[in-house]
Amino acid sequence: MDKKDIIFLCLGSIVFYWGALNFTSKLNFFSSLEFKLILFLLVFATCTLSILFSLLIKRKFPWLSQLIKHLVVGGIALIVDLKVFEWLSSLLFLSQARLVNKGGSFLVALVLKYVGNKYWAFEKEGKKGIGKEFVLFCIVTFFGILIDIGVFFYLTEIITPIFGISLEMWVKLSVIVAALVAAFWNFLSYKYLIFKK
Repeated sequence: MDKKDIIFLCLGSIVFYWGALNFTSKLNFFSSLEFKLILFLLVFATCTLSILFSLLIKRKFPWLSQLIKHLVVGGIALIVDLKVFEWLSSLLFLSQARLVNKGGSFLVALVLKYVGNKYWAFEKEGKKGIGKEFVLFCIVTFFGILIDIGVFFYLTEIITPIFGISLEMWVKLSVIVAALVAAFWNFLSYKYLIFKK
């Protein structure tokens, strides 16, 4: 493991743990200190195994290694996206502006995704043409946000919650599903268009 792998292992473990706590905090059974410790260890082990697996297969299957790292970066950005969305929604002057809040949280996650994908997932070093590259990244990601918001809108405004899921949890799950659909578009675009070597 190199320095970037260790940074993303630590960052991923902390952010994924933060996200997991968000989903389990409303359930009394999952609020004990023992559960939180076990959850952190499971998240840390999963992140470690994912990164080690991506390093092991890097020579034979470089695209799969990139995909795993892209998903880790995307997962980190997703949780940051969700938490920024919740924070913006809690502000009095933005509390009713769901789509504005989603757009704002996406922009914060965008910067995180650019740095993580460029320097870690696709390992493209150098600063030559970085402005043009970032603009192209933003254009491709703009289509990703259209996909993201479109799926989010469909799930929250057209489909009603299923399996007895509360509306609050349904909105959170919709954020995740929308981000995963957009992630597929982003991976292919980043690999073959923006960060190709």
